Amino acid sequence: MELIAYPARPLAGGRLGLVPKPNVHLWSAKLNGWRAPVHTPTGTMWNRHGQQLTIADEFTDALNALSCCRIPWLDCEALERRHNIGKGTLIVLDQIVPDLKATERHHQLIEEAVRLGWPILHIGDKPEPNRVYLLQQVAMSETARTGKLELDFRWRQMQQLNRDWGAEFYEGLVAKRADSSYPIQLRDPNAHCPWWVKHRWQW
Repeated sequence: MELIAYPARPLAGGRLGLVPKPNVHLWSAKLNGWRAPVHTPTGTMWNRHGQQLTIADEFTDALNALSCCRIPWLDCEALERRHNIGKGTLIVLDQIVPDLKATERHHQLIEEAVRLGWPILHIGDKPEPNRVYLLQQVAMSETARTGKLELDFRWRQMQQLNRDWGAEFYEGLVAKRADSSYPIQLRDPNAHCPWWVKHRWQW
């Protein structure tokens, strides 16, 4: 089995609000884990550099849950060794497929989550071990007043949750343009996706 594409790597956007983005983006929490593309029919996992993951056996239950998914390629966040929250769990971030907008990809993932019983992981939900979750994504414009207020609230909320949980579970926020396609490329694992931006408080 050959990897179809390296996982999309967001641009570093610096401090949240430094250069507000007027376009509608899908916003989600940036989790502290390992990026892991997954081929669902075979349960094969890779790291973000395109090497097969040596600790795939630690995600057996989650991979079994993904095997019934009708979407063959998923971009996931693997939780295992950076903290003690949700060990052995896979958080579905996106599907790796060309020619679909981010909103279309996410709607299909929501349909699969409903069909297969994957919970949606909202900010404030602590994932259980050895499970599959779909990461919540919310469409907002950073320049709209309501969007700015919501993003500022989520930013502070995640920092407080890290303190409450005693773990660096959240690292910031990720925004992907709602009308963007998933970049399918195997040229360079470090190439940045111009339509995805990450904002970290340790930037």
